[in-house]
This record gives sequence, structure tokens and C-alpha cells, in this order.
Amino acid sequence: MLFAWAKIMKKRIYLMRPKLDNTELENIKNVIHSKFITEGDITRKFESAIAKYVNSKFAIATTSATTALHTSFECLNIKGKKVLVSDFTFPATVSTIILAGGIPVLVDVDKETMNVTQNILENSLDKQTEVIVPVSIFGNPLEQKIYSLRRKGIIIVEDSATSLGSTVEKKKVGSLANVSCFSFHPRKIITTGEGGMITTNDGNLAQKFRSFKVFGKRNNEFHDIGTNYKLSDILSAVGLAQLKKIEKIIEKRRKMAKIYEELLSKIDFVKVQEPTKNGRHTYQSYTCVLTKLR
Repeated sequence: MLFAWAKIMKKRIYLMRPKLDNTELENIKNVIHSKFITEGDITRKFESAIAKYVNSKFAIATTSATTALHTSFECLNIKGKKVLVSDFTFPATVSTIILAGGIPVLVDVDKETMNVTQNILENSLDKQTEVIVPVSIFGNPLEQKIYSLRRKGIIIVEDSATSLGSTVEKKKVGSLANVSCFSFHPRKIITTGEGGMITTNDGNLAQKFRSFKVFGKRNNEFHDIGTNYKLSDILSAVGLAQLKKIEKIIEKRRKMAKIYEELLSKIDFVKVQEPTKNGRHTYQSYTCVLTKLR
């Protein structure tokens, strides 16, 4: 009996296992055979595929969601400016604001959806507020009303690192904010190992982002300050294969979440994250709160 229990205890339960198969391997082989393995045509195809998927005009690949956020903040010139940001998030959301010289102002989130709301943001705005950074956490989209703040001249940089494929009012996250930043870390819905993407409908911003990530280069000349946040064609090849599977991955995760909800709803001290109304939660993470100790 003890031996059987010991075997069970040794069994590893993974937090996340990416769905990878021969499709990714074949794509990688093709890139290696091409002898061009830095950022090139394959990354351009990956960018176009992401832009098409989220219905944005532009997509700019980066080395991570962290560098996507940093690129966005540098190009928006937030130095010395207060930036409202969700307080329930990964450290990178705030640290990239600081790296770009901004002053993060933490705002609380709704305890049900775990996202910031329009009311919370509006109560935190002042005349100096130019940029806000709401986080669509764990694949749960922001409420649609938040995006109406754009009409007040507020620039919305959405940290959508975990929310590729999420929708609200049938519109994809990545097409609604001024700027959206996604992650392709192995814990996300799809992965490239490491990688990120910025999406936007603003052509001027897209040009600035693309320049900043390649040392400030524009039209083969170096005009601005920038850095090296290029995504290699090898990683983009993985991303293209992954993107073809995304709807099946999301469907499976939503089915699993339904099972969890049925089981956990029977426990009175467990409160699960409430999906945003009229939204599609992709359940990058299935999260819950213990409301009391037994």
C-alpha cells in the first residue's frame, strides 16, 4: 500500500505542456535548410498571420511580451508621465513602465473577473493621464466599455500576454486597444518557446515599434535610438505551426474549465474567476480564490 502511494506521489502533474508535433519540426527544418535563421520572411509571415487572426492592421514580432511592452512604452514616450496600470499582474507590466521612464500608478481590479473595470479606471484618471495599461488576465478579456476611454484621448496599451484568442462582443483581443502585447512563452495558449507580438491599427506607431526593435533602423538607415528585439525565423516557424492549432487548443481548454467549474461549484469556500460578460475566456490559467479556511 505504501509503495503504491509512493508511486502516485512521484507522478509529476505539469502546470502546462505545449501541444507540439511534427508540424513544428518540419517548419524548423525548412528554416534551417534555408540557411536564413535570424528574423526574415518567416517572421513576416507570422506577423501577418497574427494580424489576420486578431483582425488588426499591423503586428510586430518581438522577443517576448516584456520587450513588446518596453518597445510600446519607449515609442509612446512615457518618460516622466504617470501611467495607470492594473495592480494584479506579472511584474513585467510595471517594470517595463519604469524602464521607459514612466511612473506606474497601481489601480485595483474587480475581485470577480480579476480585471480592472471602466469605473475603476475613470475614478483613477486625472487631467495628466495619457496612458493606461489594463491587463486582460489569464485569458479573460477586458469589458468592452474600457475601450471607450480612447474617445477621451487616452491611449490604451493592453497587456494581453495571456489572452490571444480571447474575445469580447465577438471581437478579438488585439484589435480593440491602441496597442496590445502578447506572449508566446510555453505557459501561454500557443508558444514559440520565447517570443512576443505587438498589434495595433495605428500605422505611425507600427513604424516606430518596428524601428525601435531593430536598433532604430528605418529604410535601411539608422535614424533613432533602438535595440535588438528581433524574433528569429526558427521561433516564428514554430509560431506558424502553433497558430493553426489555436482554436482546437482553446476549445479543449474551455471544455476542461467547464468540468473544473462543475466540480468546484460544489465547494462553498472556493470562488472561481468570473468570465467577462459577452466574452470568450480562453483559460490560459484556471484560477480560483479560497474565501475562508476550514
